[in-house]
Amino acid sequence: MQADVRLIKQRLFEKVYDITADYGFPLPKTPDELARQVLESLHQLPSVNPLEAHLDNNVVFRAAVRAVGSNSKKWATYLKQEKAIARLLFNFDVPAVHNKPPHASELGKLLPGLTASADAKAILQWAKILSESKDYYADITGAAKDIQNKYTDLHNEGMPLSELFLCVVAHFTDPKAADRKWPGMGFPIGAEFLRNLGWNGLKPDRHIKRLVQHWTKGQLEVQSQLQQLLAVVGSNGAELKENLSCSLTGMSIAPDEYKTNLSQFDNLIWLLGAYVEKKGKETNLRYVVG
Repeated sequence: MQADVRLIKQRLFEKVYDITADYGFPLPKTPDELARQVLESLHQLPSVNPLEAHLDNNVVFRAAVRAVGSNSKKWATYLKQEKAIARLLFNFDVPAVHNKPPHASELGKLLPGLTASADAKAILQWAKILSESKDYYADITGAAKDIQNKYTDLHNEGMPLSELFLCVVAHFTDPKAADRKWPGMGFPIGAEFLRNLGWNGLKPDRHIKRLVQHWTKGQLEVQSQLQQLLAVVGSNGAELKENLSCSLTGMSIAPDEYKTNLSQFDNLIWLLGAYVEKKGKETNLRYVVG
């Protein structure tokens, strides 16, 4: 089974006026141009090897703010406020924010939605954590390498980076691990954060879960992969299983040209769910074939 990305883009183009109005883009002439405009706004180009990357704390902070700031809202909503958010956060300068933090209520006004207050507090908590770390990204890659080694010990083979991505997100968003949990991030927002840092992976957003389940109807078997990842993560919660299963299923229906950029693939599905195939109004069009 494989997703028909061309059909997804064509259906999105039917809502071209709504999408461009939200994002403030010039009116595109083709479905491909519309998709390119939206995807470029995300700045989520995967690194060849994120384990060997070196990112300073300010880069990590901006990635965290963009992830937390997009919580429970359209990406376009965050984009409209990003310049103002950047000004308030000294252009994402960690020492400056830590030394002179804005009031959470002031930041919350720039993060509209039901989670605004919690999101603002999480962003300020990120500034505190990063100010206390010399190289936070090295902590992430260090944990990732430990997970990778555990997988190799268990299965006598290397771990695909797209699956390592899922395990790293699970490790840092485990609600029972307060000492390492990323502030303001459950699994989907944690996945967004890691992709902002150049990792390749599929985020189990609510729209993506809904449409992937609707399209595949449980026909794809991912239990073997799921159990392998759960063994590495060392957790077995129902919500984690659901997130991992959705991501693994979504990865399996991604066309070959999107395997190395799963962010682009799932963001197209997200747009489809947000603008076209809305909850409770899903069509029976064949978005997945084979």
